[in-house]
Amino acid sequence: MAADVPSGLFSDTGEIRGKAIRAAATVAFAAPKVCHVLPPARRLCGRLVVADIGIPPELLAGRGHRLFLATGDAVRALLPPRDPGAHKRDFGSVAVVAGSRGKIGAAVLAARGALRGGAGLVTVFCPASLETVIVAAMPEAMTVGLAEQDGCLTAAAGADLVTRLEEFDAAVVGPGLGTSPGAVAAIRAVVSRTRLPLVLDADGLNAFSGRARGLSRRRGPTVATPHPGEAGRLLGKSARDVQSDRLAAARTLARTTRCCVLLKGEASLTATPDGRVVVNPTGSPLLATAGSGDVLAGVIGALVAGGLPVEDAAAAAAWLHGAAGERLALTLGDAGLLAAEVADAVPRVRRSLREAGHATRHP
Repeated sequence: MAADVPSGLFSDTGEIRGKAIRAAATVAFAAPKVCHVLPPARRLCGRLVVADIGIPPELLAGRGHRLFLATGDAVRALLPPRDPGAHKRDFGSVAVVAGSRGKIGAAVLAARGALRGGAGLVTVFCPASLETVIVAAMPEAMTVGLAEQDGCLTAAAGADLVTRLEEFDAAVVGPGLGTSPGAVAAIRAVVSRTRLPLVLDADGLNAFSGRARGLSRRRGPTVATPHPGEAGRLLGKSARDVQSDRLAAARTLARTTRCCVLLKGEASLTATPDGRVVVNPTGSPLLATAGSGDVLAGVIGALVAGGLPVEDAAAAAAWLHGAAGERLALTLGDAGLLAAEVADAVPRVRRSLREAGHATRHP
């Protein structure tokens, strides 16, 4: 067991600069340190317990703080119990703009993530010839077919989307859309001409490769959810460069795009343009599987449509998604997960959070 910081680690960095102890558990004094939450140092800390040693909370919550850790308590506070008399529209309507020939599964998984994330209504906008696939795989979602050519959106679909998306509370744009000229034009039309909150994922981000500043002119709230490769393409860097300093990359991308940025990977980072970053401690190697990011985008869309600010929705969704992976790891181990299983585990994680909060209030 390590007291505050395992010997050999530096408290203010995620680096491992030499030999260090691998602790089974670490008791952090007063608050977590940077080495407890950022990789690779976090891997040597084992189970993390934070101990109150009498430091006044007002000293810990200084105005200059820019790095925070997501916790179950914080996420629970963002997800209050639902009104028994509520209608499905009270829980938000999500548009999922996704899919192309060969990649329609991304649209299905994003829709599944949105529904399992709590959205009351989900409508998938996809190339018209692929609607029947969506209906067969996800009958709970509605569909709208868009103008296409050879299974990919055309530029004409963009104008249609701009009009139709006005009736939704949030939209997830990008999973599996591809990078054809028509799809790119449609994505850019939605980004530049709509004001509803957007979750830009996968090809929704690739449409702005090398043009990250183009997102800064958007007039509505936006969450960008890149993996390191997509973040690198937006910034004109390599994925290796992004991974070498994930904290700086997330902050730079958020500042450049004026978006909330969720940089995916181990200890996902939710960054806002003012430099604040929330580190997500949950997750499992199981989540490194095809479609996992599509599910995450859907969950974020559901929380945004339900009324959360984009930065809270992104951080809470990352925590729920990671916790779902941890829950599944108890039975599956560290390999073999299907992305749909992550979506299906999210409601159980929410229930566990609620039950834990009830037990805390009523011993």
